[in-house]
Amino acid sequence: MTMIHILVIGVCVRFFSVLVCHILYALQKAVLPGVISLLSSALIMLYLVCSKPTGSESDIITLAYINTLANNVPALIATVWIFATILRGMWPRFRAFTWNATQEVLGTGGALFFLQIIIMVLFNVKELYISWFVGAEAVVDYQVYYKLIGMIGGLFSLALNPVWSAVTKALVEKKKQWIRDLYRKGMGLIALFGGAQLVLVAVMPMVVKLWLGENAIEVSRVAGLLFCLYNLVYMWMMLNYNFACGMGRTKVISIWLTVAGAGNLLLTMWGYSVYRSWITVVVATAVAAIPCAFFVQKDIFGVIKSMNSEKEGK
Repeated sequence: MTMIHILVIGVCVRFFSVLVCHILYALQKAVLPGVISLLSSALIMLYLVCSKPTGSESDIITLAYINTLANNVPALIATVWIFATILRGMWPRFRAFTWNATQEVLGTGGALFFLQIIIMVLFNVKELYISWFVGAEAVVDYQVYYKLIGMIGGLFSLALNPVWSAVTKALVEKKKQWIRDLYRKGMGLIALFGGAQLVLVAVMPMVVKLWLGENAIEVSRVAGLLFCLYNLVYMWMMLNYNFACGMGRTKVISIWLTVAGAGNLLLTMWGYSVYRSWITVVVATAVAAIPCAFFVQKDIFGVIKSMNSEKEGK
C-alpha cells in the first residue's frame, strides 16, 4: 500500500508539473519537453544501473520514490526556470482567476478531450477488433508489422509536436502563405516517409528473422504494402489533425472523426465476412479515415482561402 500511495501522490503532482510542457510548446520550444522526458527516463535508468537490490520490500518502495521524483523534479525545475526568465512577472496567481476564463478554457479543453477520445477510437482499437473478429493470436502478427512499419508513423507524429501552436500563431498573424507552405512541407514529409516504408517492406523478412530468430513469423509483402497504405493515411490524418486544432476547427474534425470511427467498425465487420485476416482491420481503418482526411484538408484550405479574402478586403 505504501508504494501505491507514493505513486498516486506522484501522479497527482504530475498533473501540475506537466503543464510546463504545454507552455513550452506554445512558446515554440518543442525540443524542451522531449529533453524533460529524456531526463526523467535517464534518472530512473541511472538509479536502476547504480542501485544494489537487497531483495526486500524496501526496494520497490525506493523505486516508487525514485519514479515519483524523476517524473516531476525536471518538470518542476523547468517551471521555475520558465517563469523566472521568459515569463518573468507572470507567475500564476489566485487573484488572476476568473470564472469566465475558466469556462472558456474548460470548454476548449472538453472539445479537445472529446477529440482525443474519438481519434483513439479510430486508430487505437485495432488490436481489440483483431482479437474480437480474428482471434487473439492474430494480434501477435499485427504487432510485428506495427512495431516496424508503424514506427515510421509514430516518428512522423512526433515531428508534428510544434505544428499545432505554430499554426495558431501564424493564423493570428495572418501568415496565410506560411501556413500553406508548412502544410505542403508536411505532405512532402509524408511522401518521404512513405518511400522509407517501401524500403523497410523490401528488407522486412530479413529484419524480422534477425529480430525474432526461430520464432519469426512468415512476412507477407502484400500485408506490408497494405500496412504502408494505412500508415500513409494515418500520417495524413495526423497532419490535418494538428492543423485543424491549431486553426480552432475542432467541431469540423470532431464530426468527421466520429463518422470515420463508426465507418471503421462497420467496414471491419463487413471485411471480416469477406477475408478473415488481421490485415482486414487495418485496411478498414485506412478506408474509413480517407474521407475524414479529405474533408478536413478541404476545410483547412477553406480557412486559408478566407484569410486571403479577409486581407484583400481590408
